[in-house]
Amino acid sequence: QQRAKIWAREKTQKREEKDKRKEQRRKKRSRQHDLLRDGGELGEGLEPALQPRTLENTREEEPTRVLEGDAEILRDEADDE
Repeated sequence: QQRAKIWAREKTQKREEKDKRKEQRRKKRSRQHDLLRDGGELGEGLEPALQPRTLENTREEEPTRVLEGDAEILRDEADDE
């Protein structure tokens, strides 16, 4: 009998969570439908997506890095030729 109470409580809790997720999806679909009907863009009014962290964009700037079009480097290359 104790198991039955626990099982019923868990089942009720899962059903409530599922209903909550369904309601959130319903609201999202309704908002998208309203935006399309009114001529708005999907995603309008939402924060822009964050850029994912990669090795390339998390690399620190090196102080010895040579930039393209550096006048000193261009003069050196011109002298070499």
